[in-house]
Amino acid sequence: MTKQTMEESQILLSESMMNVSAVSQQSLATSEQVAALSSEQLRIIDEIVDLSTKLEVLSNALQNS
Repeated sequence: MTKQTMEESQILLSESMMNVSAVSQQSLATSEQVAALSSEQLRIIDEIVDLSTKLEVLSNALQNS
């Protein structure tokens, strides 16, 4: 391998590694967004369950009055 060929190979390898790193960072960011959205969805579901329970209590109170 000539010196120029080795340098070109090193440049290509470096560029490939930077591309892999960029994709990994994007994947991590996407995973973090999904985790945040899942947490928010769980919070909303818990709130819906709480409101449903309160509605059931009020409904029973109205039926018994």
